[in-house]
Amino acid sequence: MKKRTAFIGSILSLISLGQPLLIKTSVVLSSTAVMLFVPEKVNAGSADFYLKKLRVIYRNKGEESKTIFYANELLQIDPFNYEGYWFRAYAKVEMGLFEDGIKDYKKSIELGDEDSQTYTNIGFAYLELGDNYRAISYFNKSIEMFSNSMQVYINRSIAKENIGDIKGACLDARKAVSLGDNDPKNKNWIKENCSSNFKYEY
Repeated sequence: MKKRTAFIGSILSLISLGQPLLIKTSVVLSSTAVMLFVPEKVNAGSADFYLKKLRVIYRNKGEESKTIFYANELLQIDPFNYEGYWFRAYAKVEMGLFEDGIKDYKKSIELGDEDSQTYTNIGFAYLELGDNYRAISYFNKSIEMFSNSMQVYINRSIAKENIGDIKGACLDARKAVSLGDNDPKNKNWIKENCSSNFKYEY
């Protein structure tokens, strides 16, 4: 059985950089990660300055410690800014700090983040930790909020496969294909594991 790959989502492409971001990041970071990045002297003191930095760099591979630094600076100025928690969570999860990332994502939600992608990303982190049932519960919530995300169906399919729910995994995998998933690994997985009489029922 070929292993499929789960993936974390990002929503920067949906957002104009001049507009407020509707999703955010979570919890406290270990000091070791911060020490990896020593920025040039920053002569800015506003939350807007750090938000602009974060919106540009957060998806760049290798910029995770910088993202965490700017998120920490933002949260020092505005400790109730859920975007700061969201960006920090995203960076932590990219670094494999899944438990810390989950805490920050949850803090983001606590402070008002209502974006379905945040629930998808929490589910991804739980999936990476091997907690498939919690992952599924967060993917379910994401789908309730926004049902047309190809990514969440792929990840939920993988979680269901991990717990032995092959029929459920097939249904989700096929739904992902109907939403535009063209990954050959997923299509091959469907051919190998799903009989033709499995129809999507959601």
